[in-house]
Amino acid sequence: TCLTYYLVIQAVVLVLLAAHILRSHPFSPPTFGGLPALILFSLPLVAVALQFAVVEFADRFLIAYYLGLEATGSYTTGYQVASGLQVFMTPFTFLLPAIISEKWDRGQRAVVGRILTDSAAVFVAAAVPVILLFGAYGHPLLRLLSNTAIADRAGTVLLVVSGSYLLYGVFVIAAL
Repeated sequence: TCLTYYLVIQAVVLVLLAAHILRSHPFSPPTFGGLPALILFSLPLVAVALQFAVVEFADRFLIAYYLGLEATGSYTTGYQVASGLQVFMTPFTFLLPAIISEKWDRGQRAVVGRILTDSAAVFVAAAVPVILLFGAYGHPLLRLLSNTAIADRAGTVLLVVSGSYLLYGVFVIAAL
């Protein structure tokens, strides 16, 4: 019965919020007049996304070709777990460019430097404990996600790739 009350309350809140939003911001169909300019603006991002896809495919292909499928499984498992560190990078790569551009255009160069330094420090403060947890509990985690043979070999990959993501995150923030 508590679950039913909870769901009813959530549904009522959802309906009230939706009604308020639709009243204050009426729906209008999208216009596609600026679409060609937006597509041209996004083309470099498409190239970057394709580059990342090729790199991810190429490393697994080369590992499978030279070391076999078990090594590929170990690498992929460790790599995918370590790539969870991207969760900490995403807010910085998504929000900082707009903030940095605004401050730079206003001539607030010292503020930009402080924002970048603080952002890198926050990223490191969030990522290092996760990497330490990977070091302490990585093997049991990998055993949950794969078999024992793969987990035994993936632990090193997990730590190396985690360290690489740490360096990559700091580099990305500094490059903004």
